Amino acid sequence: LCLQYQDDPAMIALNYLDRYRKASLYIKHYVCIRPNGKIESGDGASAPSDLNNIMGHRLPEEAFGYLSHGIISPEVLSWIASNEIIERPPLDGGEADAYRRLVSDGLTPLRTSALSLLTYSFHRFYQHRPIYLRCWFNPNAPKTLNVADTTDPRTTISEWNVRLEQITEKATKLERDVSSLAFAVSSLQDAEFAKTTVTPKSNGQKPLNSPEEVQSNALWRFLQLRGYIQQDHQLSTLGQCLQTAFSRHNQQDLEEPTLVAFEMLRLNLLNSNNMFPYNGSPQRGSETDKRNTLLVSRVACFAGLRHKSIGFTGPLSRHLLAYTSMVSAVRGSLRNVVEMSLFGLLANHHVDRNMAPSVLAQISYSLPFLNDVDCALGIAVKSYLDELSAQSEPTSEASRQAVKTKGANEWFPHATNFQGDLQRAFALWDSIYAAVASAPETLVSAKDKKVWEEADAWLSERK
Repeated sequence: LCLQYQDDPAMIALNYLDRYRKASLYIKHYVCIRPNGKIESGDGASAPSDLNNIMGHRLPEEAFGYLSHGIISPEVLSWIASNEIIERPPLDGGEADAYRRLVSDGLTPLRTSALSLLTYSFHRFYQHRPIYLRCWFNPNAPKTLNVADTTDPRTTISEWNVRLEQITEKATKLERDVSSLAFAVSSLQDAEFAKTTVTPKSNGQKPLNSPEEVQSNALWRFLQLRGYIQQDHQLSTLGQCLQTAFSRHNQQDLEEPTLVAFEMLRLNLLNSNNMFPYNGSPQRGSETDKRNTLLVSRVACFAGLRHKSIGFTGPLSRHLLAYTSMVSAVRGSLRNVVEMSLFGLLANHHVDRNMAPSVLAQISYSLPFLNDVDCALGIAVKSYLDELSAQSEPTSEASRQAVKTKGANEWFPHATNFQGDLQRAFALWDSIYAAVASAPETLVSAKDKKVWEEADAWLSERK
């Protein structure tokens, strides 16, 4: 059938015959992992010598082993094997220039960081192969990511081999969970403790062999790669701002949203600018009310609305859906860097190889950015503040309570704790605002700080 239509202009344009042949060979010579861990291709005896042109180059079996046990995800491995990153449109359609700039340029440092962590643990061959980024809005003009232009990240983060005794002793003093981002950051506020964490691996030293050790060291390495920790293991200016945010609350479930918000600030994407040509933005009150409602609801998009295990029931907003697409893209890129930080520990023999794969998988699951975000809490906050702006006395206790009750009963009837989630969103705002207020101008300009200050004063009367 393919041969019959091979001269059809539509088939020629799609290069259909060649793609069909490749797909057929891919199915015939599929790659699988046997129960004993051996990696084989189906019908290997008749496999062509250039099968790598169809399936990509074969990666080290260790990487496939971690993948098969759920310790790392396939995304970065796929980039290496296929030599390309494919960006597809998000749920909102991806018509906004802000989203297109993010995926084509803004995420490049995060992607390069993840790639370098992986490839510098592989054969040098992989370090010198360019990766092509193809976006749906300009597929014929791919951008090139050159890992060869980066330095070996292992030399930067190799001095994180902190032992369990140090970790648990410090966590007890701080009354923080060793698995938390807040512990990883706040522990380094103590300059003396930070000095003791400079622990290069020496010959004869036992590798890390407890979940707490592996988890904490992976987090510290990630934070250093992202610039929150300096080479001497002291907190950087960014790290101090992040610590300011964490110090405003003890809610571990808000630590990850806080860090994602920081990354959005660094990308200049956490503001009240109208970035999307969609409906669903705030509509009520003055222009100041609309601007402040938009900024606060965007902050709420980093956390989640607790909802019954049924399909979402409530108002919709394509505008906030588009913003959440950007948050999701950043979160996914951060997750890749975290996973590759863990992979670097494993592949470079910093972790005891006798640790059970199930234990390593649990460590991976406990690292941040595993679960995607949604815009439900952002919509809830926007609905609440938008409705308040329509009231004659929006700051009165009676108006606030009436709108909260209406939201719980009418807008989000299947939310399990609507009013509690509003307070979680406001607690997240407080922590991020505290960090913004103390941030250097290189992170937040004086003009933007003024906008945040006005929004905080406005929100304080409406919580």
